[in-house]
Amino acid sequence: MPLSLSKKSSLIAQSEIRAMTLECARVGGINLAQGVCDTELPLPVGQGAKEAIDAGINSYTRYDGLKELRYAIANKMKDYNGIDTDVCWFKGPGLDIFS
Repeated sequence: MPLSLSKKSSLIAQSEIRAMTLECARVGGINLAQGVCDTELPLPVGQGAKEAIDAGINSYTRYDGLKELRYAIANKMKDYNGIDTDVCWFKGPGLDIFS
C-alpha cells in the first residue's frame, strides 16, 4: 500500500520563526531567531537576569520587546558595528533587525 499525506496536511501553516527567517532574507536583515547558542553565558548577563527575576521583571513582554532594550541594541549596532538600523524587535526568543 503506497504512503500518502493526510488531507489535513494542507492545513499546516509555516511557523512564525521560519516566516521571519524568510522575511529577513528577503530584506537583507539579520535574523537571530533560529539556532542554539553554544557559548558560555557571560557572567554579567546571568547576574542581570537573576536581578531582573528577583525584581519581579519576569512576565512576557509586548510582541516587539522592551523599548529600552530595542533602543540599546539599535544604538550598539550603530556605534559598535556601524550598522544604522531604525527597526529592531524581538519575536519569541530571537531578535530581528531591519535597516
